[in-house]
Amino acid sequence: MKFIVSFLFSVFLTLPVLATVTPETTCTNKTDQPSCNGTAGCYWYYACLQCNSGYECQNGSVTQCDFLSTSHPDATTPAGASSCADDWICTGGKVRSGDSCVDSCNVEEPKYLPSGAGCDDWLCRSPYYKNGNDCAACPTGSATTGDVATNISQCNCPQNYYKHYTNSPTFDYCFTCGTGAHYDSGTGSCVCDNQYANGTWTDNNGLRTYSCTCPQNSTAVSGVCTCDGDNYYMTGTTDNYSCASCGTGEITQNGNCICDERHYGSHGHCDLCPSGTKVATLGTTTTNADCRAHSDTKFCDANGQNCMKLLQ
Repeated sequence: MKFIVSFLFSVFLTLPVLATVTPETTCTNKTDQPSCNGTAGCYWYYACLQCNSGYECQNGSVTQCDFLSTSHPDATTPAGASSCADDWICTGGKVRSGDSCVDSCNVEEPKYLPSGAGCDDWLCRSPYYKNGNDCAACPTGSATTGDVATNISQCNCPQNYYKHYTNSPTFDYCFTCGTGAHYDSGTGSCVCDNQYANGTWTDNNGLRTYSCTCPQNSTAVSGVCTCDGDNYYMTGTTDNYSCASCGTGEITQNGNCICDERHYGSHGHCDLCPSGTKVATLGTTTTNADCRAHSDTKFCDANGQNCMKLLQ
């Protein structure tokens, strides 16, 4: 019996250390190792290992960055670094510039250095974004959110303004739709609320507004700018519409000029029917033979007096 107990005890003593080590919870630097109970800066390898400044921690081991003491005596690694060669930082108030530590960086506005950044880690202040080796300005009226933009797509227009793209994906200005206009997502631009309305652009410090109004002598009727009166018709092209007057003896019908009831012919060539006659159907007569006497036609003397109707 004593032999069996002694044997079991000796087996227990030879079990792997992994089975008997309890993870520590006093580490302070970043890591995502679950077996360290999420404790920041800990790496699990039979134990929870502290990764201090001047070391690299990867693949379950902690290694001192010896090369720093000879090649970079004014540098170290921050706690929790994963690579001596890549993660080293300068000390003594110096900043990293390429592979060296320097007293200061030659960084001019709108460039700036975030706290603790090296000379090569400059960023651009809003409304600029990082573009290669320089800072490029956002299109007028737009700005970046914060000072970390690295692409023009991070330039944003003010609320209720849209980006105008001449050559996508680069936009060139911000715009909004004003009075009489609305935004059309299909075209990515503003369109007039009423057909035949004229649109105009106004500029306010680089922010553009597109507004629409009906041409002079016209009124919006059921979504269409319609010329006022019977003697005007709509003419022109997009954003350049106008109401033109029909000629003598003409009226408008469905937006077109036609000869009135006392004239025959066609637009621009309306001739007066013989006295006491008029056309039966507007817009269809071409010769004076289409002029007919009607019961409501009045004959008057030369002074416009003594008028009487023709009896049929």
